[in-house]
Amino acid sequence: MGGRTTRCLTLCLTGLAIACSPEHPAEPRRDFEAPVASRATLLLTPDLLHVGEIVTAEIVVVAPPESHVRNIPLQAFEGLALIDTQALPSERSEHHWKHRLRFRFRADAVGEHAWPGLELEVELSDGSLQRVALDERRFAVASVRDLFPERDQPFGLEEPEVETEAASLGGFVAGVALGVLLAALLALGAIAIRALVQRRRVRRRRIPESQPTLGLFEWTEREIAEALELAATRPGQSASRGAHLLRVYMARRFGSDTEASTTEELERCTPALAEQRLWPDFVRILQGFDDERFRPPEKGPSARDGARTRAALEAARQLIEASRPTGPSSSA
Repeated sequence: MGGRTTRCLTLCLTGLAIACSPEHPAEPRRDFEAPVASRATLLLTPDLLHVGEIVTAEIVVVAPPESHVRNIPLQAFEGLALIDTQALPSERSEHHWKHRLRFRFRADAVGEHAWPGLELEVELSDGSLQRVALDERRFAVASVRDLFPERDQPFGLEEPEVETEAASLGGFVAGVALGVLLAALLALGAIAIRALVQRRRVRRRRIPESQPTLGLFEWTEREIAEALELAATRPGQSASRGAHLLRVYMARRFGSDTEASTTEELERCTPALAEQRLWPDFVRILQGFDDERFRPPEKGPSARDGARTRAALEAARQLIEASRPTGPSSSA
């Protein structure tokens, strides 16, 4: 009797131990995921740009969580003129953060160029610094004249596309379309007449090289004076006005095609014999105006005071004075 009781007690204790034990033994967790290595990439498309084209580029830095990009040492380089920069919100995930900095440029120099290689600094969550290399990227800038070899006039404004109405409104739409067509024909006729009158006025103002009208020099002096008044408060607007008056003066004075060409195109063209002596200074002054016109706005104590614009305006005045014809008829 005692032996049977002992065997029953042993079986009960064994069953209780099995019931209280976990169904699946705990296994140690293993994390085989490697830590994220910081890397940087430049997004710039396409590889072939054209002069005057606005380009968007992005520097993307992938780094571990809780990281920050301390600085991006972007220096000026040929081919692209910086318009503005924008730091975009970081894209955050469990295993990495993605930092993005966007740039907008204007392509301004024809030829083969390179976005220089950079070395960035990423600050990790523990305060340590990690250096990340951004590889060099090559690109090319071409002239827009290659796209339109037969065109010698600037483009006009692009008209919006006309959307068709529903078929149920056909009669009403037809009436409206007829009215719009008549109005457009009248407007085109008025524009053509105005352009013809303007061309005739321009021809009348184009006097032979040795006898420029007194009104041309009076006009340039007035424009320079008004641009100088704007230089202190609005240097960009003052520079745009100076560039315009200088282009118009060269066109009226020498009959050259300077009003519809960019500064880069003027720099590469061959001037006429009468203006060869003035051409290098003419292009240099335009470059000074462009530097003020396309420079990003500045704030605070370092903001522009218009000194560069005033210097360019004074240089334009000296160039105009140097191009006055000599002789008794120019004394006025």
